[in-house]
Amino acid sequence: LKFEFLVHNVEYFQDTPVVNYPNDHDYTRIVEYKQLYQQKHTKTVVSREYPCWNDKEPYYPVPSPENQLLLLKYQEAASKLKTVYFCGRLGTYRYYNMDQCIAQALHLFETKISNKHRAVTVD
Repeated sequence: LKFEFLVHNVEYFQDTPVVNYPNDHDYTRIVEYKQLYQQKHTKTVVSREYPCWNDKEPYYPVPSPENQLLLLKYQEAASKLKTVYFCGRLGTYRYYNMDQCIAQALHLFETKISNKHRAVTVD
């Protein structure tokens, strides 16, 4: 991740400590740290988080024409796997907030997995 730190001449920059920006901005999150620790000051510092990987594995999907073509290849290969399911950020190649990832995983479990593994009781 790349972090950009900005000082603002206001007591608070945003209403909550962390605001996520999935898919709509170059940055993925803004954090106002003093809200996490309930600090008081007339100025505030926030950080913007930018996805990048510098030749390492990406933390978040980075949309590009090349990556979209690669995604199609992955989806084609994945469609042949009958017992493997993909969800979450890199599994679906989209940036989601963590609550959305958890909801997606729970939905996948309820619709695809739980019925196959329910315990059978015998009286």
